[in-house]
Amino acid sequence: MALKYPNKKKRAGYWKQYERAGIKDYRKVWNFCIELVDEKHIPFQFNELGRKPNLSRKEYVCMSILHAYFDLDFRETEQIIKILTEKQLDHTNCVRWFGKLNQKYVNDLVFKLHKKIIGIDDAGDYIADSTKATCDRLKIVNKAGEDIFYHDTWKLHLLVQYIFTLGVISIVSAFSSEGSVNDSPSLRNKLLHKEKVVEDKKLHADKGYFGKENLEKCKSLGLKPNIVPKDKTEYTEKSISLRSMITIPGKRLGV
Repeated sequence: MALKYPNKKKRAGYWKQYERAGIKDYRKVWNFCIELVDEKHIPFQFNELGRKPNLSRKEYVCMSILHAYFDLDFRETEQIIKILTEKQLDHTNCVRWFGKLNQKYVNDLVFKLHKKIIGIDDAGDYIADSTKATCDRLKIVNKAGEDIFYHDTWKLHLLVQYIFTLGVISIVSAFSSEGSVNDSPSLRNKLLHKEKVVEDKKLHADKGYFGKENLEKCKSLGLKPNIVPKDKTEYTEKSISLRSMITIPGKRLGV
């Protein structure tokens, strides 16, 4: 196909970088993030001393979202930001600003996005799960008087809603911890909050989340737990079961 402006040439390697970036998708996410992020809630300020940062505070937050959403490494993020903003940003600064977002801010921003999604349609159940991630950070563990280096392991705990009418999995709440932390306490203490869930919806989870405290938490929030029970032999004395533990005045919660 002939060029509309045959004398106008792109720089060497431009189209290769453009196609690799899938730039239209990146730009859609970037523009949405610019609209989503409220600058007054950003948890860091610029230092008045020293050189002025190349991006605004809002752009640094959007950079972090883009980095996580597309699962980029920081060098890839550096290149994408140059295309989207026409500003120079070294990948080492990507690391620095990404680390300034605290867990509470990320969780609040995630829920803000979730509210936008369920504003379109709210038909779907909740699912609790977790996944481990091995970091490139090394941790020293002393065994038998010898220091052994291990890669640090973290765990991401999630409460999501599968909105089947849209074919979308939307994150309701998120929490990160060291990899050795059990799933069960994280569900009731960190993921389930009254202001974030809707009554009469089911909550699905595997047997790692089964226990009296989580069942009672579901009861208090008006949720219908569908948590896989652990082996009956482990609970003979307490006789814990979904049907025996979870009831609402006037009706029993279905599973």
